[in-house]
Amino acid sequence: ENRPLGYLEFTGRTGDPLPTEDAIDALGSCADMVSASLQLGHLAKDRDARSDRLVRRTDLLEDILRIASSIVSEHDAEKLSRMILSSVSSLFDFDKIILIVYDERAGAFKWSAIMGYPDIMLREAQVRSIPIDIILEDLRESKRIGRTVYFTPIEEVSPRQFSFYLNPEEAAGPYSREARSPREFRKGDILAFALHDSSGRVVGVLYPAFPKDGRIPDRETLETIEVFTSLAEVALETARLVNEKEHALRVNAQRTEQLSRIFDLTSDILYVRDF
Repeated sequence: ENRPLGYLEFTGRTGDPLPTEDAIDALGSCADMVSASLQLGHLAKDRDARSDRLVRRTDLLEDILRIASSIVSEHDAEKLSRMILSSVSSLFDFDKIILIVYDERAGAFKWSAIMGYPDIMLREAQVRSIPIDIILEDLRESKRIGRTVYFTPIEEVSPRQFSFYLNPEEAAGPYSREARSPREFRKGDILAFALHDSSGRVVGVLYPAFPKDGRIPDRETLETIEVFTSLAEVALETARLVNEKEHALRVNAQRTEQLSRIFDLTSDILYVRDF
């Protein structure tokens, strides 16, 4: 591709004679050397960029395979959730991530796993819950920026929503009134990835925050993160099915024992009657 990389310009004083043919040939050789040097520099940058992309893609595939394998062998949703949060944090450069999950018994959402906050915060959060309407406010159609991704700028966060932040003090204080730059991510903004079960019901939300580059991820990155949220959906669904199966087995065992006792009692009654 004969794409111009730059220009060499030579100037002289008015009235100076034009360069000789030999001088022009020499200058042309110098220009060729500069051009070759620039091309080598561009090739080196392209090579490094491709190498970085390859490393990141390899890390991405390794994490996906590791988590997918763990879902098959592990039924601990909390452990799998921590693995997913760790991968999203390291691969996509988020300082803090939160996963909340719907609790059937409480009829509300609960903090399931957090990353980037002190452990004491998770322990304190586990005794709190988030009403369904607060979560649905984060997932309004007008806030959708991807297939399962929603974004709410801090300017549009209501005081009630703000009160259910894991750490409201962290995003407290007046926010900037200046116009946002393209894809700017400010402190207190809400980026939400919705998790659904097989029936399409929202069963959890992943909240990455504090991107190191201070920007909302581009579409390609959002779609890649959705791969991990899909893994989280499978992990939660698998854990639910396993719990339901174990509960059904316990109930069946109790009923079997009850029937066995009834049979023994009936046999004793018949034996006494016949006697």
